[in-house]
Amino acid sequence: MGIPTSGINSQITTMNRAEITEDEIIEILWGYDAGYDSNNFCMIQTGDDYLCAKAILSKLNPPPPEVDLSGYEPRTLFDAICKIYNTTPEEAKVFNRKGDKVRVRAIYCYFARLLEFTTVETGLVMDRDHATVIHHHKKYVNWLDETKPWFRPELKEEIDEVAIKLTNCK
Repeated sequence: MGIPTSGINSQITTMNRAEITEDEIIEILWGYDAGYDSNNFCMIQTGDDYLCAKAILSKLNPPPPEVDLSGYEPRTLFDAICKIYNTTPEEAKVFNRKGDKVRVRAIYCYFARLLEFTTVETGLVMDRDHATVIHHHKKYVNWLDETKPWFRPELKEEIDEVAIKLTNCK
């Protein structure tokens, strides 16, 4: 069953694209007997409508920013993350449970594991053992998993912002 090529285009064009929600797009797609899966891809039977809907959904779910974290060593990565969070490495190393200091250490562990630093060398930089590094990394990986009910989108945005800042402050 074919869909008129201009169908979705004309409906979406009449809507304010800045205010369009994912639910509204899904509603439009279902009106055209189109499918929608959990990976945010539309299955529409005509090519133009598929590309149009996929482009609009990609605006709602933009791809992650391009980042280049190569060139960082464990110490320089920790220093850069401390600078981003307006703290000193000495303050971040203090043994306390203040949220802002724990967050600096946890985000450092997350990025250090992405850069494939060992847990021992990562822990040495912040005066912690390897188990702390593993704990922080696992916690963030779980929070950033979109398939889990405890997914934290605000944390994903923060990680993306930190990655961009780390790329820019090299």
